[in-house]
Amino acid sequence: MHAIVLAGGQGKRMGNVDKALVRVGGVRLIDAVLRQLPGPEIVTVVSPSEILDLPEGIRQVSEKPAGGGPVAGIAAAFDATCRYTMVLTVDAPHAPALIAPLYRTLERAKDADVAVVESDDGQLQHLCQLWRTPALRKALDGVAATHGGARDVAARELIADVEMIKMPGTGEEKDYDTVEELSALGEVQVPEQDY
Repeated sequence: MHAIVLAGGQGKRMGNVDKALVRVGGVRLIDAVLRQLPGPEIVTVVSPSEILDLPEGIRQVSEKPAGGGPVAGIAAAFDATCRYTMVLTVDAPHAPALIAPLYRTLERAKDADVAVVESDDGQLQHLCQLWRTPALRKALDGVAATHGGARDVAARELIADVEMIKMPGTGEEKDYDTVEELSALGEVQVPEQDY
């Protein structure tokens, strides 16, 4: 499995900081996500940051130019060598716990291209999904053909024309967009540098 962790957002609602470097209970969000990954073959973090200091063996890429949005980030990180590709985001630090149930859900639905988490409120979590890798390649190619590339394409567009199966969320898919929301998880420390 290839795990793609999207960590390149501008963090506007957190005060224009690099969300990956925000600490909750002393732990950076990027580290909280990476530590919970259940041993994928490849891990790629999508971020333009030069100071992430990722563990050995973790790849880092960025769309060019940076700031192209999640689909551009997924396209920059894409790797065809694994059968499955998990898409996660750094501001949903507990989402790695959903990888195993997403895998089981996708395996039961033999005709599905992607398994996507659906929260209690009925919202699809477009950045918490497990793909069959060839289907993701086809979806990325389709988006590029329709929109002239992957830049500034909404994440929901990626699953618009594929066979999708929904998996009920557990709450672990929740993403935290503000310091106030994150404070529910522990003491928050925001990096000083601008992003």
